[in-house]
Amino acid sequence: MRTMIELEKFFDRIRSGGAGRAPISLFQRSDGRRLMMTLTDELFLPTRIVYRVKDREELLSKFQNLRCMMYDPFRVRWMWQHEFEATRIGFPVKYRLIPRERQPLVLASCYLLDRGAMHVYVRSALRVSKALVFFDRHIPRACARAEYMDEYNLLTAQEPQRPLPEPEDFFKDESRIRFYDIESIVDDPARLAAELSAIPERTLEPLERHRLTAFYEDGEEHIKGAMQMREIMAMAQYFSDTPIKPYQVIRQLFQNVHGNR
Repeated sequence: MRTMIELEKFFDRIRSGGAGRAPISLFQRSDGRRLMMTLTDELFLPTRIVYRVKDREELLSKFQNLRCMMYDPFRVRWMWQHEFEATRIGFPVKYRLIPRERQPLVLASCYLLDRGAMHVYVRSALRVSKALVFFDRHIPRACARAEYMDEYNLLTAQEPQRPLPEPEDFFKDESRIRFYDIESIVDDPARLAAELSAIPERTLEPLERHRLTAFYEDGEEHIKGAMQMREIMAMAQYFSDTPIKPYQVIRQLFQNVHGNR
């Protein structure tokens, strides 16, 4: 299967030194568009983390006391930046090597909404897991707690001269976000069975919502694994001419792993 061969090539390049060392042919389409990466050499996968805010005043107080949080009055947002407390959360070395004129790097944009919610936008899968861990350590759960994660699951390719899109741009149309809420139907055996039986034939959705209950129950390792799988699915779709089925991709990955032993 060509998709899996190209996917394995890509991740071999990532493991051997990053996307920057991969040949242009792996990233450039026939029309000249290039695969978008972050400044720190990660796949550009926009994500919105939805927090339920119970104590707005305490949340603002916490932000004001964190040196890595900076308020942007022009866009009415708080920026989580790679400096001070954020540098101790375990980001790769590449985060310290970005050009001086691009520092401090904005890791996330946080928007406080009127209805007791906060939206946090990030550019990569790695920053999703780091943001969840960082804010869980510095913000009491009784003050604010992440409830949902909205994911854009397709990779973006565009002409090099075009300005980079913002993560916020991908979530403006709420009606396009698919939410397969298994937790809400666990007490309905018939609906649950129907939902589970549909999984093998389901194709990758461009926009999906997921509950974050598992993060609070299983910790950082769960979300890291989920984000790694998300990157695999995004790359598989990028190299495929037809919609992929995540269940089938996972099966083939396991078969390849066990077949190479």
